[in-house]
Amino acid sequence: MKFVKLWGGLGNQMFQYSFGQYLNSVTKEVVVYVNHEGICDLSSSSISGFNCSLKNNISEKHFLHYFNKWYRINRKALQLLPLLSNEILVENLKKSFSENSLHFVLFDGYWQDLKFVEFNRQSLKSIFTPMDAAIIQQSDFFSLVLNCETSVSVHIRRTDFLNSSYHNVLGLDYYQKAILQVSVRVKNPVFFVFSDDIDWVKDHLHFNHLAYFVSEQNYQQSMLTDFCLMSSCKHHIIANSTFSWWAAWLNDNYNKIVVAPKNWYRFNNELAKRILPKEWITL
Repeated sequence: MKFVKLWGGLGNQMFQYSFGQYLNSVTKEVVVYVNHEGICDLSSSSISGFNCSLKNNISEKHFLHYFNKWYRINRKALQLLPLLSNEILVENLKKSFSENSLHFVLFDGYWQDLKFVEFNRQSLKSIFTPMDAAIIQQSDFFSLVLNCETSVSVHIRRTDFLNSSYHNVLGLDYYQKAILQVSVRVKNPVFFVFSDDIDWVKDHLHFNHLAYFVSEQNYQQSMLTDFCLMSSCKHHIIANSTFSWWAAWLNDNYNKIVVAPKNWYRFNNELAKRILPKEWITL
């Protein structure tokens, strides 16, 4: 039996869930998803609105000892020195999972790598659809996005990155160059803009074609709607965010154009290289 920890935002949890599916396919062992306290109740998790299989009949006594005081205190040490435990693997950003890691029982990390998703693409596409389709259909932009043959999603993420010592806040220069890259490849593009700081975007980012500002003021509540609308666009300009990465990757448009930033972090951009498909345009 394997345990995979679900934590972080929607995009992070989608990678963690996919990693669990990968583990199951490789080891043939049952994979149980748990939260940061080692609890199986994931009804409030970010991905609970998708068709994910999160329920299980496993008693928590089977794994709560992995979340004991020693683990909580030594999590950072486990990240730096994986050999401290032969049961718990805390991902090190410089070195991700390898086939030599299959003996571990509890997996705590982001697990952002194309190899954990490419093997299962069609299944993941079905899994990461909303259980309640009406939520999306109620959006004012639903028919606009679905009926537009030149739709381009643009994702700008700012608020939680502004004070981050780890993530970059992408500048206007990136978005202007990305808009240009799309505009020379797509005739009469229509931009659908998604952001956690939509007022800032309206004031600072200028488009050379028709643009709709989709995100609502209550961004957290509209997150699932935004994600599905974003994924339904034909082309994508993504942020350094797994949220828009997933929206672009799940899009089945064979001729899609995806523009992505090549530097996602203030340091150590090796991780980004593992999740950016070769056919995407990087700036």
